[in-house]
Amino acid sequence: MLKSTLVLILVLVLAGNASADLVGHWPLDNVDLINPGGVPDLSDNNNTGTVSGSNVTSVADRFGNPDSAILFGGAGDDNITIDGSEDLSEFYSLIGSMTITSWVYLDTQDTADTGILPTTRNGRILSKFGGGGSRGWSTSVEKKRDDVPLTAAMDISSDYNTPILLYDDASIATDAWVHYAAVYTAGTRMEIFLDGDSAISKTTGVPASQVSDNYKPVIIGGRASCGDCGWVGSLDDVRIYDEALTEAQIEDIMGPPATQPGDFDGDGDVDGADNLKWQLDLGDAANLALWKDNYGFSDASATALGAVPEPGSLALFGLAIGLVSLRRRQRS
Repeated sequence: MLKSTLVLILVLVLAGNASADLVGHWPLDNVDLINPGGVPDLSDNNNTGTVSGSNVTSVADRFGNPDSAILFGGAGDDNITIDGSEDLSEFYSLIGSMTITSWVYLDTQDTADTGILPTTRNGRILSKFGGGGSRGWSTSVEKKRDDVPLTAAMDISSDYNTPILLYDDASIATDAWVHYAAVYTAGTRMEIFLDGDSAISKTTGVPASQVSDNYKPVIIGGRASCGDCGWVGSLDDVRIYDEALTEAQIEDIMGPPATQPGDFDGDGDVDGADNLKWQLDLGDAANLALWKDNYGFSDASATALGAVPEPGSLALFGLAIGLVSLRRRQRS
């Protein structure tokens, strides 16, 4: 009985807070740019994507890890289309609360050499959205709203023709990585978070449900039936959840900034915990090589500033240690 109790407590300690259900998670690491289905989905749904367009390439992510993000040139066909998503049940069933997150980078330097700038595009991050008669939902950075350029935005359509738009009243940063999160709480709230902080929200006129059965594909970096909706810059770690995440959950998805290659959990050192995170979230050869090359690195100052466990976790862990000690005394 004591052993079973100890196992249960340790499971609770390791599990932490319950996580939301992922509908799709595309880390965009080591993408196959040529073959169909070359963009893996780490959710249980395995909704792979296929790259289209001639101006889509793999680039380094915000940590400098090679081939760990995707650069889009901004042309109408430069995107990643999720295979068969026009009628996949997991996307059709998205008629209630949801959250879309991604790391975004708007490129004003024309790195893709297309001559296209972000200020000429309503750049889509993730969308299932078409023209009139096939509206749905979309996340984007608009080229201009109310004379403000490059505003973070989200669309939720209450029917096939009526999108409800929320957009920020300030410009998003360019030529820098920004964490974007759009949270839709059905009938209650629409909110956009940038780098973990609430940027804009609305609580009136929020649709009670959104359209998902519009026979349009889910697209990363673009939108169906739109010539000026291509993303200009890079995207990384694109996710969609079937519930409204909290600010704390969004911050958890962002994670702490990592300053050392191979430090995938951002705690200031490169150790076995980073290898575990690599196995769970990455799984590619390039990042494994980074971990091997930097294994043993330790930044004492960064480690000292690491995350403090929740009080509940500390209590459970202490109880577990106490039970271990009691068990040892009983054996002796």
